[in-house]
Amino acid sequence: MSYSSVFKNYANYIKGLKVRVCGDNMLIQLLASFGVNLERYDGCSRPELEVWKNNRKYLYFRGSIDADSAWAMLNLLVRISNDLVHLGQNELQYVKDLDSELKLIVDMGCIKCLELIDALGQVAIYNNRVTLEIYDLKSNAELMEKEKIVEAPKIIYKDRKVDGNLPLIAILKTLDKITKGQI
Repeated sequence: MSYSSVFKNYANYIKGLKVRVCGDNMLIQLLASFGVNLERYDGCSRPELEVWKNNRKYLYFRGSIDADSAWAMLNLLVRISNDLVHLGQNELQYVKDLDSELKLIVDMGCIKCLELIDALGQVAIYNNRVTLEIYDLKSNAELMEKEKIVEAPKIIYKDRKVDGNLPLIAILKTLDKITKGQI
């Protein structure tokens, strides 16, 4: 079954974004096929994608991508375009004070990773002091070695590592405690 018509429908909801890309991956190809205006730049060693809206960077992605990850990223682009946040009040109470970029290390075959792309993307939409940076584990060996990361999902916030396999509320509570210097 071809998903091209379903993917194409995303183009109707991805609006008002500035998308900067370097290199090529499945997501970049899909966005180009949708007619999304891509600003290309050179000099990257692996594919990169930046998403801006109203002069604010929401998202940075570096690495390869597969069909499942493309779905997650397309959903996030729709969320950013339309300011869609569906986190509950229990979750949002821990998001309001965050004030730094969130680095999310993902493995493209990881279901929890896809869930975190969506959830942490919503954090970046809700809190304008947060930018979500996503790195594919397999495409960013030097970062993984530097940070001593061998499995995903992993979140790096203010140089602290947080296990991405925890329930979302536990992740957000931990990030909030890091912000407040409690851990």
